[in-house]
Amino acid sequence: MAMSRSYYASPYYGNSKGGKRWEDGTFTSVKKITMTANDMTLTSAQLHYGLAGHDPSVRWKSFGGVVHGGGDKTATTTKEFVLSPHECLTKMTGYKGMYRDEWNNEWCVIKSLTFYTDKGRTFSCGPKVGDYFETTVDGEIVGFFGSASDSLLDSIGVYMLLDR
Repeated sequence: MAMSRSYYASPYYGNSKGGKRWEDGTFTSVKKITMTANDMTLTSAQLHYGLAGHDPSVRWKSFGGVVHGGGDKTATTTKEFVLSPHECLTKMTGYKGMYRDEWNNEWCVIKSLTFYTDKGRTFSCGPKVGDYFETTVDGEIVGFFGSASDSLLDSIGVYMLLDR
């Protein structure tokens, strides 16, 4: 008999009405995160997932890898975080704030993100300025959703597996 799994979807952090909405869905695990930033804001997030199961053709393969945001060519920092086997993300924190482009358009974006694992490791990218937010539910982060323009990450949310 298959065990039923309980998931929690966080709110959208940031500007959920900006950019195009994206939805990665839920997976067995998060395997790798790549983020870019400049001195003012986070510019992109790229998420890779693992999928374990009974089908050997997909067991432990990496899925995802779509870049959300990233058209902004002003990124000066690229950071990559690879989770070790049997390590999982347990919390996300970040900052959201106003961003002004070269045409004086201004909107709310994700300024920075920090991830925490069950092994005590942290991974952070982007300037820690603006309004602070954090996930408040205990569990394992197994997927992401949000919105992004061609150049920046407007919002982000997480799917948490509650019964890990």
